[in-house]
Amino acid sequence: MWKPIKHRAAGILAVAALAGLGACSNTVTITYDQPANCVVYDQNPSGTPHQTTGAGGIFAIYHITQIDNSRPGAQDFNFQLGKLYTGSPANQAAMLANALPGLPLKYAANKVIKQGTVADDLGWVIIDVPDPNPAADKNATFFLSYASSGNESVLLTNLLTPKTPAFLDPCTPQNLMTLH
Repeated sequence: MWKPIKHRAAGILAVAALAGLGACSNTVTITYDQPANCVVYDQNPSGTPHQTTGAGGIFAIYHITQIDNSRPGAQDFNFQLGKLYTGSPANQAAMLANALPGLPLKYAANKVIKQGTVADDLGWVIIDVPDPNPAADKNATFFLSYASSGNESVLLTNLLTPKTPAFLDPCTPQNLMTLH
């Protein structure tokens, strides 16, 4: 079973990733944070009929803050939302792209980042992370990965802000607005 990576292990992985990417001239850096998790999304808490959307495990909420494609040797980078995942590449299909109605956040979208440029505030991504024990992992950090292909070399940097994701359960449009 997959378990969330703890902060110390993430630091070791980041150093190893940086060492391995040192020789790559076409490295793109995607910077993000994970401010919150939730198990239930409630579009209208006082609505009738009352409807909620439940996670298959836990909804991990991410903000893609920047894609830096300015390193020497950079080539145009085709950022594809469907290549982001957490835990296992099988979780790519679990992404919720505009699947939560009334969500007050700007969703990230596919975008070409031109060579020599930096794109800021690309938007939000929500991934339904399979988790057999969401109650125990409600404040867990689930690190993002990118299924790069061909000549892509992608480094993902988690700002770890806040260090422990808030648990917003249920997620509502009102409490998600506090993430901005």
